[in-house]
Amino acid sequence: MLLFVLALVITALGVAAYGHYNPSAQDITFPNYHLSAVPDWVPLAIAAAVPLILFLLHLLLAPSRTRS
Repeated sequence: MLLFVLALVITALGVAAYGHYNPSAQDITFPNYHLSAVPDWVPLAIAAAVPLILFLLHLLLAPSRTRS
């Protein structure tokens, strides 16, 4: 769990630094949606959250696989 907290802190600091130095916004277009003026750090935060969620799931499920 300590490694997850460390990875979470490092990711949060990286996203915060990126958001601080890149204050601009961009438009994001999906087939049925159009999001305008999205800050540049939001897609970065979503992309960083994906491996962290997978890491957290592995962290929570690993003890149950070890016991069985």
